[in-house]
Amino acid sequence: RPGAPGLWLACGFFIRGIAEAGGAGKFLAHWIRHNSPPYELSEADPARFGAWTTRHYTMKQARMVYGLGSQVLSSGGSAQGNPLARPTNRANIELIKMLKSEGAEFNFKAGWEVPSWYNRGEGSHSASPIKGGHNRCTWFDAVGKECEAVRKRVGVIDLSSYGMLSITGKDATQQLDRLVPNTLPKPGHGCSTHFLDTFGKVISEVKVVCFEENQFGLITDGLTDVRTLRWMNT
Repeated sequence: RPGAPGLWLACGFFIRGIAEAGGAGKFLAHWIRHNSPPYELSEADPARFGAWTTRHYTMKQARMVYGLGSQVLSSGGSAQGNPLARPTNRANIELIKMLKSEGAEFNFKAGWEVPSWYNRGEGSHSASPIKGGHNRCTWFDAVGKECEAVRKRVGVIDLSSYGMLSITGKDATQQLDRLVPNTLPKPGHGCSTHFLDTFGKVISEVKVVCFEENQFGLITDGLTDVRTLRWMNT
């Protein structure tokens, strides 16, 4: 568990008890022994939750999960997006109201309410594919207009739901270079890279920005920032 070395949790990720206990125990034992799970198990990692996970959110989320059972969740692709538990204490209510008035359709990410796209009549609230299409959903045209506007004019992109880490100190370059497979950027530049475990499996994707010698900024997905920090401190 993040912030508690030596504490391992096997709870809060399945609802079938003894039916899944054997597999859960096997994977956890592998994780303890090798410091890495045998498969991608981010959906069962306590690090997916942060300080925004309040008692209110936990109670509402637990009831929803048990209520839905084995149903496929479709809340923007996130099982954390229970509308009864939203918004969390991270949400800016006045900003949400303003964006909704502009047609914002929200997704839920790491406790934040994130506008996924703006509905100005181009599509429905559903993310289902357009009839006759394979990859294009109902919001395809609306998102295309947003991309065109940012490319040809200017746009504001909210990165509140992303994790941002600072790495500084006389050995920052040496230590960070040991942790990532890509070549670190020079001062004033940035790059994309990954944090990998000892088996080469991806822990997280990060954007690395070098401000000056031995001063770096890391931008991670909001659901992997705790996991990234945990790995760096391992």
